[in-house]
Amino acid sequence: MSLGFSCASSRWAAMVISATLMLFGGLIYITYRDHSLLMFRWFDVLGVDAWVAGLGDQILNLYSPPNAWFVYSLPNLLWLISGVLLFEAIWGRIASRQKVIWVSAFCMVAIGAELLQWVNIVPGTFDVHDLWPMVLVYLAYLAVVKWGQKL
Repeated sequence: MSLGFSCASSRWAAMVISATLMLFGGLIYITYRDHSLLMFRWFDVLGVDAWVAGLGDQILNLYSPPNAWFVYSLPNLLWLISGVLLFEAIWGRIASRQKVIWVSAFCMVAIGAELLQWVNIVPGTFDVHDLWPMVLVYLAYLAVVKWGQKL
């Protein structure tokens, strides 16, 4: 029940990939998203808002804003994949129901938050272009886990 990260180097690679995806999703946010989002208030509280704004401006000078899916949906998807990889890196090849339950809970929180935006329980804008990629990532994870059981 694993994505196959067995040895320590593979687990570290999964952690590095996870961190890279998380960072890339964050860079998209600080570059192309409106600065009224909650994360920008956190930057202000931490005293790094000017640095973050400067970084976003530097990236924006290099790359014009891509399409809407890249700006609004890709970061969420990257963060979900990042989280799944992090769980896999932590557990490695340990095949357990607990790991699948934790990864499933993580994915359900992400998917559930998007659905709760639809009914205005969670702040944000529901977008089917956010929902379907997250569902597909979760289903792909379950398929890999199931396939791994047959090996």
